[in-house]
Amino acid sequence: MSRVAISLPDDLLLAVEKERRTHGITRSELFRRAVTAFLQRQREREAIDDYVAGYRNQPEADEELAWLSNTSREVMAANPWSEDDRG
Repeated sequence: MSRVAISLPDDLLLAVEKERRTHGITRSELFRRAVTAFLQRQREREAIDDYVAGYRNQPEADEELAWLSNTSREVMAANPWSEDDRG
């Protein structure tokens, strides 16, 4: 495993120390977890951005939206809710 040296403001280091002691982990483990979580959030944001860009570049056609609306109404009509289903 590689080693990395970083500089932190004193208040951030104090917060890191408090957090790692609370969870009974090393500084290295805390930073591994933090970086892993950060990278995961970045990947999720990028995936969402790609998803949104895809819809902006190729939005649903009117025919697709009409089909979805009609199909939704048909499904709902075929499965009526009773008073007991309201919770």
